[in-house]
Amino acid sequence: MKRCLLSLCAALVLASCGKVDPAQVSRGTFEGNVHLVWIRGGEDDPLGDGVFAYLPTGNDKLVFNRGAGKWRSEGSEVIVPEAFYTDGGSVPRAFQSLNGFNAWAYGPAYVIHDWIFVARKCLNDKDITPHLITDEMRKVGNMEFEESAYVMAETITSLAGAGLGPNNDNANLIASVTAGPRTRVLWKQKGACEKSLVSQAKLDELMQAAQTNEALRDEIAPQALANKRTGAGPAPAASVEYVEPPTEFTLSDGSTAVFLGAIPMGSR
Repeated sequence: MKRCLLSLCAALVLASCGKVDPAQVSRGTFEGNVHLVWIRGGEDDPLGDGVFAYLPTGNDKLVFNRGAGKWRSEGSEVIVPEAFYTDGGSVPRAFQSLNGFNAWAYGPAYVIHDWIFVARKCLNDKDITPHLITDEMRKVGNMEFEESAYVMAETITSLAGAGLGPNNDNANLIASVTAGPRTRVLWKQKGACEKSLVSQAKLDELMQAAQTNEALRDEIAPQALANKRTGAGPAPAASVEYVEPPTEFTLSDGSTAVFLGAIPMGSR
């Protein structure tokens, strides 16, 4: 199994994985849930699972409380993603059938990691779009690229350790992949902030759409028109619920949004 995983790492990034020391990985805790809206598929993208909007929903938004450790930079003790677009885990489709390697196997961990990169892209664009910089983004302002890989390992280890996902045998492998040179390029990317965020207009429209559906009203509507990316503190965890069946809306720009509800921590 170990040999298989190492071969996978090589296949993913052509033997260019970075290095994450398991002894330096601290364990934290999650709160809240991951509420997703499906925006479009990713048939033409060999990585991930399409495009989803993560919506922080009132008192049920996702929060990651980091453990104390060498790689915890000042300000990043508590990470609370805001509304942004994610593809889940950017795992090649050819490998997503392997246990623990589908795009949502460690869903909350991938959302936290993707948010850190979105925040970094926005900080990179501070001279272009300063109005988009928020307090939650500034929390990772002291974070170096290497630390982002350790956050990946921390979140996976935390989910697995709490019984909320597959075992953490994959944690350091996945983290090492995210420490590679291709990911470093994304860390330095400029001009990508605005397109990575759910605009306030789109966010308001999604929340308004949620209000029209009774199954979604209690789950998402309390956040309607109120979320101005102000970044609240940690919220109490809530029970995981699915919306069955998914509820589809056509938005003003002609795009389709499908409300998926809250994915369970550690969806296999």
